[in-house]
Amino acid sequence: MDWSFFGHLPRRNLHQDIIDRSLYEQPAFKQVIAPLAKELLSSVVFDDNIVEKECPIDMDPFQNGEDLLRLPCKHLFRKSSIMNWLENRSAKCPVCRYQLPYIEVRNEETDDSSGTTDGRTQTEELDDDIAIGRSNFLSSLSQIYGRSSNAF
Repeated sequence: MDWSFFGHLPRRNLHQDIIDRSLYEQPAFKQVIAPLAKELLSSVVFDDNIVEKECPIDMDPFQNGEDLLRLPCKHLFRKSSIMNWLENRSAKCPVCRYQLPYIEVRNEETDDSSGTTDGRTQTEELDDDIAIGRSNFLSSLSQIYGRSSNAF
């Protein structure tokens, strides 16, 4: 088969485009640590006897005498890093996904309008992509079968 015949079709795969978009979509709500759940975190002062030597979030080494926080799953973190994570990202341990008690809050990283840079929504862009793909497909069929694309 002569694959060059399909050269006029869009290069991107519509299904792959949908999958790619879903990877970057943020949910409308997120689960962050509940205020009372902060009591489950224990304060630890770092010394050389502690096995963990760096914060899993910021990857910087702990310093002797530094205040750390231990989650119920026993993972240690720099206090500022883990509190930022728990209060703004997720109520799960970033290492093992241990679920702390949480509350749901609106995710400020999402844009309710789902607008694109030209003012059209992602749904409108997707509809256009589908229409273009359909048009190209019908054009291909008409070339193969020698009919008008309106016949399909």
